[in-house]
Amino acid sequence: TIVLVASLDAGSMPEASAGCRGSAPGTHVRITLSVMNRRCARPCCGQNADTTLSFDYSSRQVWLDELQPFDSPANHDLCRRHANRTQPPKGWALRDRRAAESEVLMADTVESVGLRYAS
Repeated sequence: TIVLVASLDAGSMPEASAGCRGSAPGTHVRITLSVMNRRCARPCCGQNADTTLSFDYSSRQVWLDELQPFDSPANHDLCRRHANRTQPPKGWALRDRRAAESEVLMADTVESVGLRYAS
């Protein structure tokens, strides 16, 4: 678990200047983030998961997304190797939504530091 502690200055947030409860100048806000350390769902694989696999039975679609922040019994967490080898059931479509999102994120990150991103 990662704990971040931030200090609010007067006027830094609309609530602080409006005098809302708990938002006085110098108030510390504690934000707790859980580190995603989930394992691949494939038997005998101990690798860290970085992909979430989900299904939609009515439309016969399988999706591969970046690892979702919350674990859900309806989804399956996979390591990169197993995600890359995923085959949908016969008659189903597989949509790998990881690459497009990663490319956009990479382009935004690279451009934010003043470089050009060439895909």
